[in-house]
Amino acid sequence: MIGYCFLLDDHHRNCREYLEENEEADLFVSETVEEEYEHAKRKVSRRLANGVRKHVQAVKRTDYEDELGPVELDRLQNHVLNRDNEAYQFLYDFYEDGLGNFVLKSELCGRLRGMSHEIESFPLDRKRELESKVSVWECKTTYDGVEASLGMIPVDDREICIEAHDLGRRRDSYTVFATVNPRDFVEDGVEETVLEVTEIDEIENLAIGS
Repeated sequence: MIGYCFLLDDHHRNCREYLEENEEADLFVSETVEEEYEHAKRKVSRRLANGVRKHVQAVKRTDYEDELGPVELDRLQNHVLNRDNEAYQFLYDFYEDGLGNFVLKSELCGRLRGMSHEIESFPLDRKRELESKVSVWECKTTYDGVEASLGMIPVDDREICIEAHDLGRRRDSYTVFATVNPRDFVEDGVEETVLEVTEIDEIENLAIGS
């Protein structure tokens, strides 16, 4: 949900494409994910906006002339842009996709600042759009045995997994669990365990670089 609603999130493109490709499917978001989104959205907005503003300052500190050509833009993308920047992947793709061959340095900074201001409003629009495509799934059953078998997963993420298990069990349909968190759901044998003990049929890893 964070990945889809926040344009600057590293996983935004993957999440958007996944939803677009599966728009004819029955799409659900778990109640716990909905609650986590409401809790995290303000913090995420602030973090990503600060990442863009930091990059603007880095661009302004360069000694490039006002008109930036392909060489300067490539250097901004690959050398000035800090990989530790919270909005790194979005900013990298921004240089890759949308600037053309020449742009004024002042115009570039203006566009970046404008995006940092839009970070608050854009997720609200995306969230409303998402709500028209998905339903919130509420789990009303406890699964102590399944939960015990998933003890390697942190508590909150384990609850999300249980909710997906409940959905698969009650709907009796092929259930795909989509995530951008491979560390807790995919890696180190976790995926195999989840698929073995739950009614989840497949885990779709949407994390960038996966």
